[in-house]
Amino acid sequence: MDSRAHGPQNEQVAARLRIVEEHVRRENEHDLAGIMATFADEAKYDDAPWSEQRLGRDAVEQYYRDLLVALPDLHIDVRDRLVTEDAVVLEVLISGTQVGGMNLFSARRSLSAVRYAATTFDAVAF
Repeated sequence: MDSRAHGPQNEQVAARLRIVEEHVRRENEHDLAGIMATFADEAKYDDAPWSEQRLGRDAVEQYYRDLLVALPDLHIDVRDRLVTEDAVVLEVLISGTQVGGMNLFSARRSLSAVRYAATTFDAVAF
């Protein structure tokens, strides 16, 4: 992962960037418990391209469980990042082989897609 981050830097911003980087690392390791450890107690996951929203830890965990089954070789390559006081935005290349479960790209089995992921943070003390 490219260690460059565009945007303001202070300890709170750096801590938030570390959480996002840990999240991506755990996704690439297919570590469901590790992925969930990067979410706050009031977990929320929005998937804008599919107009889907998951509210609560159980719903978010089920989404990731389904994703890791559907794409057992899921890999996320961070291409760029923008860090602000309120959010971390990543440009990523997602790749993998869809073997079932989620309808990610209709009938395509092998996928590679550029996506933009924005992580926002509630008022949390670091």
